[in-house]
Amino acid sequence: MKQISAIMPFVARILAICVIGAVLAVAVNAVSPVGISWLPRREGSALTNPEALRQVGVSVEQAVVMLEQSQTQTVVIDARSAEQFAEGHIPGAINVPGSELPEAIEALYEVLPAAEEDMGEMQVLIYCQGQGCIDSVRVFDYLSELGYGQSLRVLTDGFGSWRAAGLPVEEGQDS
Repeated sequence: MKQISAIMPFVARILAICVIGAVLAVAVNAVSPVGISWLPRREGSALTNPEALRQVGVSVEQAVVMLEQSQTQTVVIDARSAEQFAEGHIPGAINVPGSELPEAIEALYEVLPAAEEDMGEMQVLIYCQGQGCIDSVRVFDYLSELGYGQSLRVLTDGFGSWRAAGLPVEEGQDS
């Protein structure tokens, strides 16, 4: 009996460390821009279906053509953080950080028609930093769920490829 009572403080400390570790892990995951999802992703999600992303992905050259077409309105969404957006973005882009959805989506309601309305020839170009960045895919998935799927395109190699191509860049918070 004496041995069990001597082990109990040790077991209590181990349990406390485990609980504190779990709480810290949940807190870090909640604030991380690439946190682990609590719920399984939808089967049709571009995050779980690379083929879906390939179908909507566009190169820098294709993005330039989209933006130059006078008969087609293209809304450009920068899915990076506000800090990255301020350092440089595609001219006219709207900042909707993928890591801040759904709260960040308010800016789009001013420029996009309601999802149930006909978007006509309007297209939406979404980008983030580049390979490995999933914020553009988060915005893509979110807007797809709202019903904009047919009009969405993702700049495959992101803003890094735009800048590397020597294309125009705006700086500052306002677009």
